[in-house]
Amino acid sequence: MRLRLFRWGVVGASLVALSASLALRHRMPALPWPGVLAFLLAGALFAADLNPVRTGPNRKASLGTAPAIAAALLFEPALAALPLGLAAFAANRVLRRGWENAAFNAAQVTLATLAAGWIGGGPLVDVTPGHFFRGIAAAIAFSAVSYLLSGVALALLRDQRAATTIADGVRTSAVQVLALDAAGVMLAVLLVAAPVAALLPLAALPLVYRMNLALEAQLKSNERLAVVLASQRRFLTDVSHHVGNPLATIRTNLGLLVAAPLAPGHLRALRDADTEAARLSELWRRLRLLAETDEDIPLRLQVVDLVEVASDLVRAFTFDAERKGVALESTGSGPVTAAIDVDLMRQAAAGLVENAIRHSPQGRSVRLFVGRDGRFPMIEVSDEGPGIEGERIGSIFERFQKGPQGGSGLGLAIAKSVVERHGGSLRVSSTPAGSRFTIRLPNP
Repeated sequence: MRLRLFRWGVVGASLVALSASLALRHRMPALPWPGVLAFLLAGALFAADLNPVRTGPNRKASLGTAPAIAAALLFEPALAALPLGLAAFAANRVLRRGWENAAFNAAQVTLATLAAGWIGGGPLVDVTPGHFFRGIAAAIAFSAVSYLLSGVALALLRDQRAATTIADGVRTSAVQVLALDAAGVMLAVLLVAAPVAALLPLAALPLVYRMNLALEAQLKSNERLAVVLASQRRFLTDVSHHVGNPLATIRTNLGLLVAAPLAPGHLRALRDADTEAARLSELWRRLRLLAETDEDIPLRLQVVDLVEVASDLVRAFTFDAERKGVALESTGSGPVTAAIDVDLMRQAAAGLVENAIRHSPQGRSVRLFVGRDGRFPMIEVSDEGPGIEGERIGSIFERFQKGPQGGSGLGLAIAKSVVERHGGSLRVSSTPAGSRFTIRLPNP
């Protein structure tokens, strides 16, 4: 109800303002064929409203602001506002918008044009610095009234604060609005100083049209790709869940068979099968984790001490490190707290530790350090391996990018995905003396 009252109030205000403007002043501008020019500018607004151009993935804009501002600068306010308001109303009805919506949009154009005309000080008859700056002020007034009226209407529709809605609108569309304002002032100046030259900007319209078609095609392609990727993620999630239970059963039965009295050759075959089943089970676990991070399942955030997370990782990987002949150490200047999904972050950091152990030669060290990078919590995993080749360092976080020591090619991809879901970053630096992976997290 408040939105309807506001809309019809704006319509009423535009009619009153238009009537007052008609009664006060109706001097024709010193332009050739002023009636034809007013009709052409109103027709340009009508055509622009029917064919908005895409300015972003979810945004379209009408180029009708430019001819509207030009009309506001070239004609008396009422003589500009009347045809422009009628053109806006007609365009809205052609687009099958309701009577109320069409009347409100037409009233918005009318009031914005009147405000621009009043501030512009009447028809532009000469191109001087004073006229030019007055034209800029008029263009800004046109956009300000449009922002105000459309922002209040949108705030009432969404039940939001009007100031917040208007500020969001300015933030997202200020650049394109300023460009259209400048185009409107330029068009008015050209029509006064060099009417024939005013036709030259029309040469850019085919280019704008082709660019808009290309952008539309790209967005449709992105939408189709997003659908395909979502289907792949769902497939991967479903398959990983269905494969996990049979693999667990296979491993359990293999464990029972290995304990049975068997011939040495049979026993080796069973142990090889158990090893491969364990590798397959780990691969499916990682694929499931990657699918869950892609699905953007809500994080279960807790404020924890990262020093404790590092200590858990050292305990979990000490056996693997000793078997490889690598020293695993943890240092830190705790407590260092961060808001994390503990299970996900532990698995992300575990992938870095596992990767560091795999690439470290016997007799070398892998170090976990917990501290702060400036004011941000940080986990750092460094090794003394051969380093990462320069041509590979840009792709190591891509999925299935295996290093010379093997692995699933998923550990680093999972780590990066998990860290970025937390709003953090994962960086790598490498020299022939070793590599360092740094997880930086937001403050809790």
